[in-house]
Amino acid sequence: MIQLLMKEKYEMPSNERFIEILSKHLGKVEQYGSRKAGVKFAAHDYISEMKDASIPVTLMISDCEEFVRDFIFPDIISQDQLS
Repeated sequence: MIQLLMKEKYEMPSNERFIEILSKHLGKVEQYGSRKAGVKFAAHDYISEMKDASIPVTLMISDCEEFVRDFIFPDIISQDQLS
C-alpha cells in the first residue's frame, strides 16, 4: 500500500477523468465497485501472479483524510517532510 501525503485537500475527479488519465499511463483500465469507500480500478495490462490465480493489479483512490503525524510511522517521518 502506498499513501500519499497532500498539503491540501483535493477534489475527487469524475470516473471518466480517472479512466482518461490512468489509461494514458496504464493501458486498459476498468472501474469497479461503488465510490463510497473510494474509486477502484483494475489495470488489465499489469497482472499480479499468485500461486492459484492471475489477476489484474488493482488501484484504489480514496478521499482525503486528515493526517495525524504520530499515527503513521512516527519515527520515520521527519518534520522536514511535512513542511
